[in-house]
Amino acid sequence: MQKSVVISIPVPKHVKQFMLAEFGPEEPLRVHQNQFMGNAVKLVLIKNPYRINRQKLAPVRQEHVKIVLPTSLKHYTISEERLQHLGQFFQKFFTQQMFQFIKGAVHYTQNETDAVRSFCRVYNIDPDSYDDETARKAWRDYKNKVFEANTSLLELSGNES
Repeated sequence: MQKSVVISIPVPKHVKQFMLAEFGPEEPLRVHQNQFMGNAVKLVLIKNPYRINRQKLAPVRQEHVKIVLPTSLKHYTISEERLQHLGQFFQKFFTQQMFQFIKGAVHYTQNETDAVRSFCRVYNIDPDSYDDETARKAWRDYKNKVFEANTSLLELSGNES
C-alpha cells in the first residue's frame, strides 16, 4: 500500500476551524482533484521529476490544515512559498464565505449581530482567534465598500441617460 502524501498549509486558527467545519471534521482532510479544495491545491503543486524525493517543509508559526493529496498527485510537491499563497487563498475564501453567510442571514433575520454570531457558532470559530466584533467590523467594511461601489455604478448609469 502506498503512503499518502500529506501537506500542511499555514492558516490562522479561525480559518482552520472554518475549514474543518466545512470540509471535514478531522485532519488530515481528504481531497479529490474534481472537488473545490483538491482543485485549489492542485493549482499550486509542482510536478516532481521521476524518482526524485520531495523535500521536507520547514514548520511555520501558525495553525496548519493538513490535507491528504489524492493518489493521482503523489508525484507532485509544493514549495513553502506556494503553501503560504494557498493559506492566503483560504483566508480570502473564509472571508468571502462569511460575507455570503451573513448576507443571507441578514436578508432573512434583518439582524447583523445575530447573523455574525450565527456564522461563528455554525463553524465553531473560537472567539479567542476571531471574535464576533472582528467579524462584524469586516462585514461593515465590506458592506460599505459594496454599497459605495453600487452607488457609484448607479450614478454613472444615471448620468449616461
